[in-house]
Amino acid sequence: MNAEITDGTVDLAVQWIAYDAECGFCVALARRLEPVLRRRGFALVPLQTFWVKDRLGQIPGEAVDEMKLLTINGGVFGGADAVVELGRMIWMLRPLVWVSVVPGGRGFLRLAYRWIARHRRCGDGICRAPRGATIGERNTL
Repeated sequence: MNAEITDGTVDLAVQWIAYDAECGFCVALARRLEPVLRRRGFALVPLQTFWVKDRLGQIPGEAVDEMKLLTINGGVFGGADAVVELGRMIWMLRPLVWVSVVPGGRGFLRLAYRWIARHRRCGDGICRAPRGATIGERNTL
C-alpha cells in the first residue's frame, strides 16, 4: 500500500503507526521494523506531525509518552495496547497477544511498556534523534 500525502490529504487506505521522532531509541526501532510493517500495510509517521497531533487531540507542547496505532476504521490504540493490536496482525508479536489474555497479562504489558517508555531517553532525559533521522518523510506534512 502506498502512504503518500498529496495536496495535504492523507491516504487513509493504510494503518498508521505514530512514533516519537525526537527519541533516538524510537527512531532506531521504527527504522528496523519499517520493512516488516510496510509489507503488512502500515505506514510510519512521527507523532510530531501536525495531522497526527490534530487527530489525537494533542495539546501543543504536550509530552509524547507512547506510540500510537491509528487504524483504518478510526481506532486509536496507544502503548502496550497498540503493540497487542499489532500482534493480532504480525506473527512475530503474537506471543504478546497470548500474554494479554492471561489474567493480569494486559496489566503486566502496560507496566512493562511504561517502564521502557520512561527509560528510552538518553541519560539526561533530553535525547533528541539526529536531525533528519525521521523515517517516512514523504508521509509528513
